[in-house]
Amino acid sequence: MACYGVENLRQVIGKGADLVEEMVATMDQLNHRKIFHGYWDQLDETRGCLPESRKGTSMNLIGNEIYIFGGFSRDTYNDLKVFDMGTTRWREVDTSAMRVIPDPRVSHTMVNYNDKMILFGGGGPYLPNLHMMPSFNDIWMFETHNLMWTKLEGSGIPPKKRMYHTSAVLGSLMLIHGGYSSEGKISLSDFNLFDIEVHKWIKAKVIMNGKVVEAEA
Repeated sequence: MACYGVENLRQVIGKGADLVEEMVATMDQLNHRKIFHGYWDQLDETRGCLPESRKGTSMNLIGNEIYIFGGFSRDTYNDLKVFDMGTTRWREVDTSAMRVIPDPRVSHTMVNYNDKMILFGGGGPYLPNLHMMPSFNDIWMFETHNLMWTKLEGSGIPPKKRMYHTSAVLGSLMLIHGGYSSEGKISLSDFNLFDIEVHKWIKAKVIMNGKVVEAEA
């Protein structure tokens, strides 16, 4: 496995990349021992509407609050639970008056963008007659200041439906990579971009080992 130093990373990723600067800052903190080992502690006195145990959920930290959406246990969920770290209290976002909300799902991704959260993809409840979980490629925005879901109708060509993928944010772009398509029964290796500001899918061109990897539609 190749070992890259700071200057090598700049050359590989690009001198102006924000990610490189963040990596450099973290490496500097490690070198100067400004990052220390932490420890786990269980919060026993949490109150309010605790979420059911579940897997395949998403967890986002905005301000002093942790947002947990979806996942699977005895059922597939589309609830949104919020934990206030200051008061150690749980509450559930009331969606009864909302016109639209995301379908129940598991193994989706949700990323932070300012005071909003952007949700993409995932798998729906198991369909016994088809022996499969359907995949999604829809994209949603949750605004934490007014506690409202909005379905984003992005222009451009959306990526293939998927679950078990990864996502991140760089600037105003949501980056989506890989995952599994239950409809096609294939693992995906493509790379997709969604511009959160203008609600547009952007076709990505990725070069891997000298070959162009096109986004899978």
